[in-house]
Amino acid sequence: MIESSIIVLAGKTEQKLYRAFSIEGEKIKIYSCKEAFNLVEEFQATVIIIDCGYEIGLGLKLLKNIKKAHPNTPVIMLTDKSSEDTVIQAFRLGARDYLKKTIDIFDLQNRIRDLLKINRNSREKRTRYYPNQNAALGNLSSIVNTDKPMSILAVIKNMEENLSDKIDLENCAKQANMSKYYFCRYFKENIGMTPMKFLKHMRINKSKKLLLNKNISSTEVGFAVGFNDYSTFSRNFKILIGMSPNKYRKTYRSK
Repeated sequence: MIESSIIVLAGKTEQKLYRAFSIEGEKIKIYSCKEAFNLVEEFQATVIIIDCGYEIGLGLKLLKNIKKAHPNTPVIMLTDKSSEDTVIQAFRLGARDYLKKTIDIFDLQNRIRDLLKINRNSREKRTRYYPNQNAALGNLSSIVNTDKPMSILAVIKNMEENLSDKIDLENCAKQANMSKYYFCRYFKENIGMTPMKFLKHMRINKSKKLLLNKNISSTEVGFAVGFNDYSTFSRNFKILIGMSPNKYRKTYRSK
């Protein structure tokens, strides 16, 4: 078993940066992306960083393997180039954050500190996308941290882990072993809103965090949280938050 607070997987050139990288009190281990494929099952980390440089295909394959072996471990992915397709793939495979270099080392350190704190203090697999920043979204964290029926919590967890994919009422009902009609009524009785409305709130909640990442465009954020086009994302964001995604980004990223 390879235990460490932070595990970094990077190419030889990128490793030089991380060898000078430090967060007080945290143990950091560094491996090459290629050798990591044989070590994935042994990793026991609080946060994993994948810096694949220009080898994006390699990084995405590694990300897929890591999330399969350790689905609850947050992964930050960095690349030297980016495209809308790459960003969407990374989030669909389970990346917690995506950064395009040139990297701001202080920004990366702060992101890692936040993930370490969340993971240790609140078991982030249940609360990671639910900052209570806007009353319009309600207190989603209180919903998933209470004694709700396991069938409902399982559906919510599946929504959370697959926000960028297509999620429909039929599949949610099937997962809960209920008819669509009964599931919709049962979900609303326990959660206070319909499954699809709750899903929309989750997507907008996650998008608020992603909008603070200057390396991802607003359009990419919309796709990453499961909207098929920017206009639909922008319209729903404005309804729930009271401003457009771009205005939210300018307002909160400047603070």
